[in-house]
Amino acid sequence: MAHVGSVLCMLSMAAGSKPVALAAMFLFQVVCGASSPCVFAVSQILAGPRAAGRWVGIQNTCGSLAGVVAPALTGLIVDRTHSFTNAFLVSAAMRLLGLVGWVWMLPPLAELPWKKLAARTATALT
Repeated sequence: MAHVGSVLCMLSMAAGSKPVALAAMFLFQVVCGASSPCVFAVSQILAGPRAAGRWVGIQNTCGSLAGVVAPALTGLIVDRTHSFTNAFLVSAAMRLLGLVGWVWMLPPLAELPWKKLAARTATALT
């Protein structure tokens, strides 16, 4: 629901009037704040106690890269179009991709069977 809500907020920011865009920005932060604990919980459940630190480290690295790319991309879009509309549309599209990942790519929430995966990998390499 958080991704759907955030996409709707981004579209409202792109197409709405200034008061609507401002309200959508506020609601977007509420939705993101309410959903953020789930992000780390899911990676820790899937990784299990032996790998949770590594997974969260990789997750934070990817988040940090997005924190570098997003402002630069936004600046480029605003510089070329003189409007934030397309920047919000790109952001909405990225949130839709996130929704696809959460709904169709995420395995059932249980620790992944690391020993079975390691055995299969070792067998495939020999």
